[in-house]
Amino acid sequence: MLRLRVSAPPGTSWILRHVALEAADPATEHGTRPALPPPSLPSPTTQLPALTGRTASPLIWLPVNASAEELLTWRDEAIRRQAGAIVVRADLPPRTPRSIPPQWLTWLACGAYAAALLHLAWRPRGDLVTLAAVFAGALWLIAGRHWGEDNSWPAIVVVTAAFAFAAWSTSRDGPRRWEWIGRWRSIGWWAPLLLIPIAAATGLAWGHSIEPIKPWRALLYLGWAGMQQWLLLGFALPRLERILRSGPWAILSVAALFALMHTPNGTLMQLCLLSELFWAACFLRNRSLLPVAIAHAASAVIAGATLIGPVLRSLEVSGRFFL
Repeated sequence: MLRLRVSAPPGTSWILRHVALEAADPATEHGTRPALPPPSLPSPTTQLPALTGRTASPLIWLPVNASAEELLTWRDEAIRRQAGAIVVRADLPPRTPRSIPPQWLTWLACGAYAAALLHLAWRPRGDLVTLAAVFAGALWLIAGRHWGEDNSWPAIVVVTAAFAFAAWSTSRDGPRRWEWIGRWRSIGWWAPLLLIPIAAATGLAWGHSIEPIKPWRALLYLGWAGMQQWLLLGFALPRLERILRSGPWAILSVAALFALMHTPNGTLMQLCLLSELFWAACFLRNRSLLPVAIAHAASAVIAGATLIGPVLRSLEVSGRFFL
């Protein structure tokens, strides 16, 4: 618990911008570990009942081989029992926080990435280099933990540049082999939508009663799903087909990319992998992007309304997953 007592004239406003838990022992500032786990580490279920409030900030040691979902579940339970508990993995004892890199350094990296994309636009390279350049921007946003309540402007600029470069590269490929709507009267056009009732059945079987869905949020997610599927199926899949010279391997690769875009949410990554395997296979037969985007958005909204809790911790990715 943090308590601040401020004496100031009426009408004065205060903004708290940064709080850090500093080490009590100055020796730990030079890398010495402040605490070590016991030789025989008890299970979290054994440690949690000991949170009685007698120790101000008790340490709860979590096993190294636990999944991210298990670690977060134990963390939430420990904090629920005692707000001052410090929950750490057994191989990562608490340390003094490292200094935050200056903002200009982040902008410098952003500028370097944008310059690299401009260079590739001026002197195009092969499909593999183009793919790596575009998905490096997505990796910046997701794996770099920039996706949060206060989104990093350099990361937003990087992702915008990546999408713009992908659109420019697609326009130079000549006549595209896919369409947004396509032959909607054919049976194959409707095949991707089969995952919608499957998602609903999964929610009924293993989830909970459906929670209210806000129409504006569903519509917004449809646009976001369309952008993701355009990047995967309209931009990446044709290049993977040329690189791998195999439809099945290209499908598997694009499904793996879709799963990685949802790291570190392990359960959601597995669902995304299986879903994109089916959607990419359907897309190769019909080459219509809209039904895949609709299926993606509807399945995600249904999963969020029925599976969060018993099956999924959340639909969050990047650093937001750990909040």
